[in-house]
Amino acid sequence: MVRGRLLFCAAPTALALFLGFSSACSSDSRPSSLVSVGGASTAGHGGETAGASGSPASSGGTSSDAGAPGEAGASPMPVALFPSELEADVACNMQAFDATLLIRNAGDEPLVIRSAKADSGYTVKTALPLEIAPLQSGSLLVTPPAPSATADAGTLSKGTLTFTTNEPGSPTHEVTLLSTVFEGSFELTDSSGTPVTQLELQYGSGGDCPDLTKYRIVNTGNATFTLTGPTFDSHFAGTTLGESGQAIPPGGYAELLVGGTSAPGSACSANGDLTFSVMGPLCGSAPKLHVNWAKSTDPDAGASCACTVPTL
Repeated sequence: MVRGRLLFCAAPTALALFLGFSSACSSDSRPSSLVSVGGASTAGHGGETAGASGSPASSGGTSSDAGAPGEAGASPMPVALFPSELEADVACNMQAFDATLLIRNAGDEPLVIRSAKADSGYTVKTALPLEIAPLQSGSLLVTPPAPSATADAGTLSKGTLTFTTNEPGSPTHEVTLLSTVFEGSFELTDSSGTPVTQLELQYGSGGDCPDLTKYRIVNTGNATFTLTGPTFDSHFAGTTLGESGQAIPPGGYAELLVGGTSAPGSACSANGDLTFSVMGPLCGSAPKLHVNWAKSTDPDAGASCACTVPTL
């Protein structure tokens, strides 16, 4: 998902020329989790709106978001107003969508973006030169670098976008580019919350068959993901997350049950893996939970068993 925190700033002379812009800059907050693709954020001065698009927009487009050229406050020259920072958040193992840098021409003459480039793995996608009519806005599309498959949630990368215009003096402008990795990661725990990689079925009730055992899938990342499964190996059964799965938010968990089943045959012990599928931003592969069903030590346990897991 791509999000944008846009902090509107400009040179003091540009701000003085554009009616309705105050001297302070403001920004929206960073998202706490990855929820959807295509979000946008707003920030700026005097009701100015800007954002980041989760899907590619047309290169070189302009939007008529102000009055006609020559209205009060417009400068008799091109004047570029733009964010000082652009956030393009990305998710592990997912496509990095373009973030939109909105550039407003606060002047009374066409503004031309002559050249633009980015470093640190960021790329500028918009075809140049880009001409922006007086008192309208255009955009530069910036693609963030693809995160490493082993990147941790919250990993930050930073770069710089520079572009030149036809403003007096042909200035070179800079915008700070920021990307944070959003990922859903989970760990498996027992019913008390202790991390486990293997689950031992217990015989608290004695007899031939083990009791149903609880375990949890905990979201330890910073993005919501949807989990489906588990898929059971032979001689295991239990509760599942349903065909459509369950969305697990950061810090949340799902609690499930697993038990041993003799069919097919008359097994009294087994071992195997519970496997899961993830829909959403997960770095790496989903972990497996190994389950061990040891043979009962109860003196009354028989050589063959008829263990079942009730429909839950």
